[in-house]
Amino acid sequence: MEMARAWARRQAHRKLIERLAGTDPADVDAARAALIDRGAEMVPLLIDALDADDQRLRARVVHLLGLLGEARATGAVAALLHDDAPSVRRAAAGALARLDARRAITTLAGYLRRESSTGLRRVAVRSLVHLVQTGHERAAGPLLAVISDPDEAEAVRVAALDVLPWLGEPTGGPGSARALLERLAEEDRSTRVAHKARRMLEDPGPPRIEEWALERLLDDLASRRFAVWQRAVALLARLGGRAAEPALAAMLTRPQDAEYARRIVMSLRNLSPRQIARLAPSLDTIDRPVVLGALIEIASATGSRALLARLPGIIERCSRPARTDPAWNRVHARAHRALAETGSRLAADDLRDALDDSRYPLTIDLVAAAAVIGTRDEIAPLVRAYLRTRGVLRLAIHDAVRQIAQRERIRRTDAVIGRLPAGERRAAMQILGPSRRKGGSTGRRSGLTGSLLSP
Repeated sequence: MEMARAWARRQAHRKLIERLAGTDPADVDAARAALIDRGAEMVPLLIDALDADDQRLRARVVHLLGLLGEARATGAVAALLHDDAPSVRRAAAGALARLDARRAITTLAGYLRRESSTGLRRVAVRSLVHLVQTGHERAAGPLLAVISDPDEAEAVRVAALDVLPWLGEPTGGPGSARALLERLAEEDRSTRVAHKARRMLEDPGPPRIEEWALERLLDDLASRRFAVWQRAVALLARLGGRAAEPALAAMLTRPQDAEYARRIVMSLRNLSPRQIARLAPSLDTIDRPVVLGALIEIASATGSRALLARLPGIIERCSRPARTDPAWNRVHARAHRALAETGSRLAADDLRDALDDSRYPLTIDLVAAAAVIGTRDEIAPLVRAYLRTRGVLRLAIHDAVRQIAQRERIRRTDAVIGRLPAGERRAAMQILGPSRRKGGSTGRRSGLTGSLLSP
């Protein structure tokens, strides 16, 4: 029954993805919104959809993966830079800047070496500029090569010039951005490149944004229209670290609005750890669970040590209300998962307590944390949690126990299994599967839940 429900759920999700290929804009936007609501759990199915025959569906799925900013999709999206359809290659080049920055830089640099279309090269250049804007300075190398190549298409060089205001101080020695602009303004044979270089010398800093314009973007982020808030997400992301504190302040004016918080996460999740570090002190003081949960998502996505170092304190601070308040329960579990994904067992005692507490409403995040860092110490509480749960969550616990058992080399005859009470021991035996026998079944079975515990 549980497997049948999981299968039916996946089928419903696949039909939702198929709607992205439709011709009714309202229905396509509704499908996008529903997929975004389901968040990370949809990523494996969206990646599968990149093999679809319909190029419109492939392009729209790529765009959605870029909006979600899921690093797991980087390899699959990068592969579409070789797609036969220019619209799909364009979507892939644009989306890569919002996925795994390190891999995106290498991939886009290679793409520039082989792509002949001026329009598609310009999209790739804009993605690299976006990466620099969000604090990933290594993306500047391929852009400087484009700017300095007199044989490069004029439109592509003009687009690449946008990186120069983001490369530190506008003044400096012979190798500085200002020196390059001066040389281009005086000597470059391209009229458009020289003209843009002269304009940039007059105003060498990063483009400014007026306070009213930033407030308008943050208001647009709350729009019910997909096109409006999606554009706001993209523009806020391009502001780099300058958007971080205003975005946090805007979230605090809507402390119960989980959808608005999700859109803030989309806007900030691709910033570099350095750009997002300024938000770290807020994790110690904010007492609004929706906002705090969003900050944990950002900490996990950016890998900011400054934010991640606060997670044990958050777990301790919200552990008690998490027992009775669903909102704090989600924050508590998400903090556990984010901390576990760093490889830390600093909160392992609290994790075991939560797994063992029948009053605590378990979530996939908490089970995923146990799957990542669990040892034989977590086997017993997970088995007890398995016995008191049903459905998808029970399948997730099943997979978590098997992952730990494989990592810790726990067999059915292990002492940790033998010490369990009879009912729990039977459940553990069921999870671990039959013993290996010579000439018989190896007892190896693939996980039942597939992507349930995927980060």
